[in-house]
Amino acid sequence: MPAAFALLAEIAQVPIDSATLALATAVGPPEWHSLGALHLASAAGIAVPADDELVFVAYDVRLRRAAADLGLAVAHRGS
Repeated sequence: MPAAFALLAEIAQVPIDSATLALATAVGPPEWHSLGALHLASAAGIAVPADDELVFVAYDVRLRRAAADLGLAVAHRGS
């Protein structure tokens, strides 16, 4: 468990505000699950220092494509 807690400590937690909700309603097709849209909108709203990199991780191919379209670096299991 200590390794899991160490990993979680490195993950950004983003509060869901009105700007995030607005972006979540605008990204992707309407049939997307709301959590996927919130995942993407939250990631897109993270300010990352120039010397760091934000990597969007998802199993859903459509979600990864949408993240890449927004200019996010994308990863999935095995990459």
